[in-house]
Amino acid sequence: MKIRHMAEFVHLAESCNYLDAAEDLYISQSSLSKHIKAMEKELGLSLFYRTTRSVVLSEYGHAFYPVAKRIVAEYNGCLNDMRTLRLNSEKNLSIGALGFISSFGLYEKVHAFQDLHPDMTYEMVEARDERLTEYVSNKRCDFILTSNIADYERFEYRVFREEPICLAISENHPLAQHDVVHPEDLENIDILLHGQPIDFSSIRRYCERHDINARFDTEISFYSTILKFVSEGRRATLITAALAGSNDGYNGSIKLIPFEPNFPFRIYFVYRKESELSSIAREFIDYCCE
Repeated sequence: MKIRHMAEFVHLAESCNYLDAAEDLYISQSSLSKHIKAMEKELGLSLFYRTTRSVVLSEYGHAFYPVAKRIVAEYNGCLNDMRTLRLNSEKNLSIGALGFISSFGLYEKVHAFQDLHPDMTYEMVEARDERLTEYVSNKRCDFILTSNIADYERFEYRVFREEPICLAISENHPLAQHDVVHPEDLENIDILLHGQPIDFSSIRRYCERHDINARFDTEISFYSTILKFVSEGRRATLITAALAGSNDGYNGSIKLIPFEPNFPFRIYFVYRKESELSSIAREFIDYCCE
């Protein structure tokens, strides 16, 4: 039985929802279901009672849950100990990042930096914001990259990338003829935002302060779906050029228009205040921010 599948079982047991668990784990629902069924087959027991909307632990699942959780915790603790040993050699980087960060040239920066340091190794850990904060807090990662600033008391921040936020609309929309748009232009426009915590809150706060009735919705978790709705003229969205350009759903029927005034979207390096970065981690952050 794979430790990874045990960790998925623990996550599903705590969320009781395949969709939520799969999104948090960055896997498909079908993969999660397949892994759980493989575990049940190996154990010869049903771990969950299933309904159309949720799952609930069976009596066997309740018995298995604390055991699996302990094994996963001990395994992760062992990994963290080994990572600490590697970090002490100052030749390894452990980087936590939201999945979309790759659109902003992170991997290109890592590979270029590795060319300068051929003996350096690295690992990339993709997770949601709340899990990333946990990873940098418990030292699983040297630092994380995120668009959300969480805790000024515990963490240091440096800007990795900054891009202007744009309005993405269909080429047939009346605003598509504009070179820039203003927040007031969002009045009565339906704007579909990504369900992942990508921080476009500056525009939302501006609209709230100035009583602009822009209708924001955050139910969709895939930019390909959002951009499909935009190209069909059914919705608008907020996005940056890098995010749009890296997505298969972006095409010639979509117009990106910057805002005036500019609303910057920033990605930050985040690391612990109380723990000194290794020299290789510090040098990498300096390299990316120069």
